[in-house]
Amino acid sequence: LWYLVLALLVQCAWIYNLGMYYQEIYLVLGMTETRQHMIMLTSAGNFLSVLAPSGGLSALAIYLADGQRKGRGFARAGRRGHHQIIARDGEQNRA
Repeated sequence: LWYLVLALLVQCAWIYNLGMYYQEIYLVLGMTETRQHMIMLTSAGNFLSVLAPSGGLSALAIYLADGQRKGRGFARAGRRGHHQIIARDGEQNRA
C-alpha cells in the first residue's frame, strides 16, 4: 500500500512541476495565468495525451480552446504548444 501512496505523490509532484513549467512558458510569451489554472490545463492535457497519443498534439487542443475562450487567439496558444513540443522532444532526445 505504501508504494501506491508514493506513486500518487510522485505523480502529483510531476503534474505540479509541469504546470509550473508551462506557466513559465506563458510568462515568457507575455501571458499571465494562475498556478491553479495551469495545473488543471496540464492535467487535462496529460489525460488527453494518454487517451489519444499523438506526440503531444492532442493536448494542444486543450490549450487552443483555452486560449480562444480567454480571447488570446490561436496564434499565441499555438506558439505555446510549439514550445511545449520542442521542449518535450528535446527531453526525449537526451535520454
